[in-house]
Amino acid sequence: MKLSRKKKVLFRALAVALSLLVVYLGSIVVRTNDLVATMKRKDRGWQDGLMRPDPVLGFAPRENALGEHVYPIGSAVPKRGRGDRSHRRAPGPRPHVLALGDSYTWGDGVLAEEAFIHGAAEKVGGTALNGGVCAYGLAQMVLRARTLIPKLKPDVVVVQYSYWLVDRARLAYAPTYHGKLVAPYYLDGGAIHSPPFDSRILDLPVRELREDPSLVRGLFTVGLPLYLHDDLHGIACSLRTALGNLPGPAKNEDEVAASAYGELARLARENGARCVILQVGSGLRDPGARQFLEQLAGVTYVDGFEALFAPLSRKDPATFNETYAIRRQGIVVDTHPNPEAHAILARALALGLASGR
Repeated sequence: MKLSRKKKVLFRALAVALSLLVVYLGSIVVRTNDLVATMKRKDRGWQDGLMRPDPVLGFAPRENALGEHVYPIGSAVPKRGRGDRSHRRAPGPRPHVLALGDSYTWGDGVLAEEAFIHGAAEKVGGTALNGGVCAYGLAQMVLRARTLIPKLKPDVVVVQYSYWLVDRARLAYAPTYHGKLVAPYYLDGGAIHSPPFDSRILDLPVRELREDPSLVRGLFTVGLPLYLHDDLHGIACSLRTALGNLPGPAKNEDEVAASAYGELARLARENGARCVILQVGSGLRDPGARQFLEQLAGVTYVDGFEALFAPLSRKDPATFNETYAIRRQGIVVDTHPNPEAHAILARALALGLASGR
């Protein structure tokens, strides 16, 4: 039986569609296998329970969460040590010092009371309110400040400056190992756009997969729901952007930094607080950023680089990172600041708080 031209075209289209579907499903299997392999190796990452999806911030800490940040060697580092990373603490002695930033401020890889904000507040006889959140960018810091500063009425607001915070403020996705973690982002003109869709990775049973990392279980409980959701929403966002229905992120990083840090300083000032900006990073200095930060009106600038480089015999990034990396059993497992680095930053920050400038 000879097929009509129309049927031939239809069968070819179906064959192509079926082939594409097989390839796509295969990509989900490959990505899921990579995720499962990560769980088997116990690579670093959050155990689920620390974060929740948030329509404004993209994701936010769960209240009273007791999850852990896992490392491949040695014990996990708890979210709560003898101290508390939450900004929701019982009233303590003044000054109340609120910190805003990402994992450097939160104290990734160290105990809660080892984070620099707790050490600095303790040195000036005050109370630390740690508002840092892992993987946050500058847009989330500003949105968080708009709520926390008027609500908590701190005496001091310590704001982290790191170049990547500005970079993240110009992206719709936060850094993550698997799946998409959506985030708000700056637009040209200084407005902040809400996350384009809800993240799914925080709602899936990743912890159970860590305890029983099998590919079949991972595929049906995490892989398929995660990657189908993320891929479909990612395609939809690309189409909306192409059609002009979804504005893209800001192009000029200097304008984003000026708008964000200017607003943070203003929020502190309008609520009777002093604004202190702490510049920190991974060993690469940014002289231009220092000049910009020192020119902000009513802001005290603290150079974390200078404080961390001062004790080193060799003033180079390699020595910096080797000295201040996090180790387990003598092996570097993370390049976030270790307890020694946090202690140095706490002293520098306390001097800045005491300066009264």
